[in-house]
Amino acid sequence: MGDFDDAAKRSAKAQSFANSNGLAQTVYVGELLVHDTNACNRRAKLTVKKTRNPSGRTGSRVDLKSSPEKYTAKVQAQCAKLANRALDIFQSNPEMAQPKYVASAANSVGYSHERKGDYLEAALSYQISRNAIEESLGRQNGLVAHTIGRWVNARARIKFDGKLEQAKAAGLCDCWPYKQDTPKVEILDTGSSVSSSYTLNNQFGSGYAILQADVSDNGEATNIRVLESWPKGAYEAKAKRNLKNYKFAPKTGAEPIGFRKDVTMPFTYTIYDRESGSVY
Repeated sequence: MGDFDDAAKRSAKAQSFANSNGLAQTVYVGELLVHDTNACNRRAKLTVKKTRNPSGRTGSRVDLKSSPEKYTAKVQAQCAKLANRALDIFQSNPEMAQPKYVASAANSVGYSHERKGDYLEAALSYQISRNAIEESLGRQNGLVAHTIGRWVNARARIKFDGKLEQAKAAGLCDCWPYKQDTPKVEILDTGSSVSSSYTLNNQFGSGYAILQADVSDNGEATNIRVLESWPKGAYEAKAKRNLKNYKFAPKTGAEPIGFRKDVTMPFTYTIYDRESGSVY
């Protein structure tokens, strides 16, 4: 944990200098807080794999041994506090704030909300991140793809809980890939092989695959291709197999030109712990 401690000391020293010189609310400090947040999140990931608390404090050690998920959620909540301080600074200085720092801070807030099971607030945080970076960096960028993946996963949980319409009223957007230029052909049957959850022994974390296909007049998906996916190589093949099992409404009359072309279908895959209900 030496690297974490050294980085924290350097950041604290820089922030102390900024505070002493009237720079406490500058983007410079916001960026320092994001670096602190990222280090905090890395620490949160590491603690779950440890058998003791790296700090050596007895109370925290007990929490980690008895309930590592609870301990990690506690650490990530602390990370989110740092991230929220950074976001407040960035929102006060929008012209000076760099999109990647805004996105990183917003993602950290989203992680904490996910840990607590507050998927609407998580999705709204990921939307802040998407708005900051999606257009400028493009969806092939790793940070953008990761953010979209977390947003898609949070949206899927909201839908599973039957709260999608309430979430939209509260600000959940019909962002890509759910916003389409062409109408979606009605889905009659998703097939018996469709599954959107895995247990913790899966080698990948939660993720998604966004497919696009043409629908034949008799309701079959053809020309299936991958638009985006995260993590790369994790779920594309499974999503394709799932989509092949879909049965769409057949053509029964006149349809707009292109109605059955380029139909976009998102597939989300959630890694979860059956005992704790935690999502990864």
